[in-house]
Amino acid sequence: MAKKNYGKDYEMRFRKNFEKCFPHNFILRLKDDMSKRRGAAKNPCDFLCHVRDTLFMLEVKCHYGNTFPFSALRQYDDLLTYLGLENVEIGVMIWFVDHDKEVYVPIETIRKMKENGDKSVNIKKLNDYKVVHVPSKKMRVFLDSDYSFMTLPIDK
Repeated sequence: MAKKNYGKDYEMRFRKNFEKCFPHNFILRLKDDMSKRRGAAKNPCDFLCHVRDTLFMLEVKCHYGNTFPFSALRQYDDLLTYLGLENVEIGVMIWFVDHDKEVYVPIETIRKMKENGDKSVNIKKLNDYKVVHVPSKKMRVFLDSDYSFMTLPIDK
């Protein structure tokens, strides 16, 4: 039996949890370009979120299994172009569905993983790198997550 793709549902859940954590802050879902035209403009990420003085550029992914392959992060090169901008945090929010675990992986961490020869974000090797384990409570299907870590400096 095929596993359900929760991608769009997870994006809506992310937005709901973000708005619950930060009711008076900015969040914008960048629409996907559905034209599939060659050379068409594409968005660098799923969400722009503003918390305190920081803009977060977030790609939001859900994945089954123990690993999230870098090949599934097609926005990687685009996101790297924004690395180093003042007060901008860039990363990927990953929900490991089988493990009921959500993590925030800064793009700099992904770059280090790739430099070290890794091909994916492995849930069993998260302690080897700087990632944020998002505090979450399992609901029926999704996680009720607390994104308050976004108000703290994220060590690079």
